Amino acid sequence: MSEIRKKYGLIRNAIIIALLLLVVRIAVDALQLDLITVTTIIGSFVGAAIFTIAIILAGTLTDFKESERIPGELASAIRNL
Repeated sequence: MSEIRKKYGLIRNAIIIALLLLVVRIAVDALQLDLITVTTIIGSFVGAAIFTIAIILAGTLTDFKESERIPGELASAIRNL
């Protein structure tokens, strides 16, 4: 069981998060609580931001001296958004 959990744990977590976000989105649509109209520009911006964060968090900056500061800086930058 541990081997399966190791192998598919990340996929399982991603599916759970995606389903939760889908439920939230359906609820927002059903209650008509949209604050911002989603356009292709916003979708592209969100995709680019997620891609950039994923590359940084994937460990590509392990060779740099100041890489241990990056998670804290990213968290504060996202919080400021």
